[in-house]
Amino acid sequence: MKRVCLSFNQKPFLISAQSKFRLAGEDYIVYLDINTRSRLEGMYFECPSESEWFEYFNSLALELERVSLKDIPKVVSFWKATTCGQLHSKLFNLPLSLLNQALDTYYGRSLGHSEISSMPSEELLCRCFGVYKQQVADIIKEKPSANLIDISNSLKASIGCGKCSESVVKFIDSCCAKLTLEKSGVADLSAEFDEFSQRIRPLGMAPSEFVLKIDSLMKKWIKEQELSRIHMEIVSIKGHCLDFEIRGTDSGKYILETFCEYIQDKLGLSVRFNLLL
Repeated sequence: MKRVCLSFNQKPFLISAQSKFRLAGEDYIVYLDINTRSRLEGMYFECPSESEWFEYFNSLALELERVSLKDIPKVVSFWKATTCGQLHSKLFNLPLSLLNQALDTYYGRSLGHSEISSMPSEELLCRCFGVYKQQVADIIKEKPSANLIDISNSLKASIGCGKCSESVVKFIDSCCAKLTLEKSGVADLSAEFDEFSQRIRPLGMAPSEFVLKIDSLMKKWIKEQELSRIHMEIVSIKGHCLDFEIRGTDSGKYILETFCEYIQDKLGLSVRFNLLL
C-alpha cells in the first residue's frame, strides 16, 4: 500500500542527494533517500501546496517509492506517459528536472566549478544556469530530435530570464544541421579551387560552415514562404555550387530558383544551386 502522498511533501530524516530551484519567488526542493542496496526509499519534496506543480510532485513521488535505482528510468517513462497530457503545455517538467539534477549529484555527474571555469566565456549559452554549448551539443548528439523543451528539461537553459532562448534555438538548429550533414555523408565538403589554385571559401567560411549558413537561411525561408509541406535538403557542395534534393512538390525547380535568388540577395554572393532528380 502506498503512503499518503502528502507525507512526501517534507524533508526526510535521511538525505542522499538533493536539488533546488527557485520559481516565481518560491523554492522547490527535491530530496532523495537512497539506501545501501541502491534502492530509492523515497523522493521527498518541498513545494507550496497551492502550487500548480504540487500534484505532479506528489504523483511522481508515489510512483518512485521503494524503487530500485536501475528501474527509475522505466518508472519515470510510465509516469511521463500518464501525465504528458497535463504537462504538454508547459515549457519544462519541474519535478523531473529536479529529480534528474538530484540523481546527477548522487552519481557525481554534476558539472563542477573547475570544469565550468575552464570553458571560454563565448561558449556560454545560458547565464542563469551556467549552460555551455558543449552540454547542449552532447544532448543533441544522443538525441538528434531534441528541441528547446528537451534542453530546458535536461539543463534548465532558457527557463530563467528567457533572454537566451533564441540563442539556444539557433545553436540547437546548427547542431542538428551538422549531424545531418555528417550522417548523409554530404559532402563532398571539399571545396573546389579557383584559377589561382586557392581553395574557394564562400564569405570566408569553410565549406561545412557555409552549408550550415545556407541550411539556417533555408529553414527561415521555408517558414516565411509557408512551405512546410515540402522537404529541402543540401546533399553536396563544391565551391559556390550546392546540390539540393526537394521532395513533396512538382515545382522543385521553380522553388530552388526562387530560393537561390533569395540567398544571393541576402548574402550578396553569386551561388549556383542544382536540383538532383
